[in-house]
Amino acid sequence: MNVVNRSKSVVVRFMIISMFGWLVTACEKPSGLLFPPSQPPGFEIVNHNSEWKPIMQEFGGVQMALVPAGCFQLGSTDEQIDYAVTRLGAQRFWMDKEKPVNQQCFDKPFWIDLTEVTNAQFNTFGGQASRTSKWTAGNRPREMIGWDEALAFCEKRGARLPTEAEWEYAARGPDNLLFPWGNEFDRANVVWADAVGDPSNKTAEVGSKPSGASWVGALDLSGNVWEWVSSLYKPYHIISTAVGKIKITPPIRG
Repeated sequence: MNVVNRSKSVVVRFMIISMFGWLVTACEKPSGLLFPPSQPPGFEIVNHNSEWKPIMQEFGGVQMALVPAGCFQLGSTDEQIDYAVTRLGAQRFWMDKEKPVNQQCFDKPFWIDLTEVTNAQFNTFGGQASRTSKWTAGNRPREMIGWDEALAFCEKRGARLPTEAEWEYAARGPDNLLFPWGNEFDRANVVWADAVGDPSNKTAEVGSKPSGASWVGALDLSGNVWEWVSSLYKPYHIISTAVGKIKITPPIRG
């Protein structure tokens, strides 16, 4: 179930933090940049999450997690959608956009930011945005970001926004987990708020829920704020893992 994907960013993130429009970005880089050519990690296909030991690397002062080659099922089954609707309060018309389930494969590894981009990182790299963050502490996620602004920020770092499939694969892995940590929702693993009026309805410092880490070690893929991806918002059967032209009306994830 894409409780870490299309409807999850609308439902679980909405349910977790209820922050429409408070968007941040995480960037992606191609792999193999800092490893000896004879021993590049991540190129061997990973068939189960447990086969992979997280690898972190710093790029320009930003920690990134390596996502190895492999395949996963993008999308949600009817059973998984029922779980989201009955157990998590998701709206079925949101979750129905998770279909059809389809396999997505990556023949090369890639890097993804370990956490959401912070206010401090956004300023350090000269990010530009038309609106200021609602919460401005240095280690809080940089929210109130438009897609064009997120795209430009990643380019300043020599990176790009991840595709929808890349983002979800980093969150779920070949085990096709419902959440980054497993198949049962656990509010202790996410920055979570029940409603807009909830006093806890605010962001937290990035990485504040280490128990919610994904199989590659990436943090906050569920909870805290929504995140931009580069892919066009369309049915899954046309989604590609390839990096294409700049797309309009991109979806938000996370």
